[in-house]
Order: sequence, then C-alpha cells, then structure tokens
Amino acid sequence: MRVIRERMVELDFKEELIEKILKEYSTKKIDEKLDLLIERKNIKSPAGWLWAALKNDYQDPQSSNVIAKHYDFVKHFLNTLDVLIDIL
Repeated sequence: MRVIRERMVELDFKEELIEKILKEYSTKKIDEKLDLLIERKNIKSPAGWLWAALKNDYQDPQSSNVIAKHYDFVKHFLNTLDVLIDIL
C-alpha cells in the first residue's frame, strides 16, 4: 500500500483523495488503474481520471483487443462448424 500511496503523491494527489481511494478500492485495482493512467498522454486531471477509472472500471484497451480477437476467432469457428454440419 505504501508504494501505491507514493505513486499517487508523485502525481500530486491531495492526501484527502489518497485516503478516500485507499479506503474504497483494493490495492490491486488502484495499481491497475495507476498503470493505465501512466500509459495515457495529456491527462489534464490525473486525480479526476483515476477516480473515474476506479468508479467506472476502465479497462486496458489492449486487453479489449484480445477479447475482440478471441470473439472473432470463435465466431469464425462457429460459422465453419455450421458449414460442416450442412455438408454432413
């Protein structure tokens, strides 16, 4: 928890907000969203962004791409299976 607190202090978060975040969210979630925040560019309000990310459970866009690729694969597989069933 100390490391997460230090990360938020480095981003100039107010102590009040740090305490609130640490009380309301798991360290795993906070760390995950801080990683996303660091990857982003041009965030005008890091504290506001982190709060929204925690509240709305922002996801890593790359993990969403992986899910989309798996979805496309499964969809293609099922279509192929339908064709094979029709042939048989």
